[in-house]
Amino acid sequence: MEKRKQLQEEREKTPEKYPKRIFPPHMIGGGRTGKTFSVVEATEEQILNSALLYAHWLPFMKMEYAPIVEADKVMELYQKMKK
Repeated sequence: MEKRKQLQEEREKTPEKYPKRIFPPHMIGGGRTGKTFSVVEATEEQILNSALLYAHWLPFMKMEYAPIVEADKVMELYQKMKK
């Protein structure tokens, strides 16, 4: 718990370096199989900074980032590619 507090303090020093949290942490499932997720807005540099920060303070955590894309935009791009 102490490391998590230190990590949060580090993020608060320079918040512009890290992803902006849009949706706070929530958990899917529970027990050993539970996974935590948040929705963030970030640049590639902010994602890298966040990954390095977590690797330093909480190296046992596995972090993954997945883009959220509007389905209509994907279909639009797909249609353009087919032409």
